Amino acid sequence: MVRPMAPRFVGGLVYSRTRYVSTPLVELRATNGALSFSLRFGLGRIWGPWIVSRGEISKISVRRRIGQIGVELHMLDGRHWTFWASTPEAVLHCLQQLGYPVTMPPGCPRATVDP
Repeated sequence: MVRPMAPRFVGGLVYSRTRYVSTPLVELRATNGALSFSLRFGLGRIWGPWIVSRGEISKISVRRRIGQIGVELHMLDGRHWTFWASTPEAVLHCLQQLGYPVTMPPGCPRATVDP
């Protein structure tokens, strides 16, 4: 039996106030149990991956910055991570379909997500 691949998105990641990896160096793979952030282009052999289990996430919302929209993860322990993607709506819809606690912004266009 062939297991379907987890949805994959490319972007950047801010995981603390002083630490970030710019776009397009981060790959997000989403499953119904966890989110996995890995470095691309072989850099992941040195650093990462960062895995956040579904139980660690209290809320997922939109983060707006001048000219950009990011997907912000609110963790139960108070951490906030932001994943900057070229298609944040697709990321939000995918995570919502997987059962994550997503707060959709008003007027967010419906995105198509290939599982």
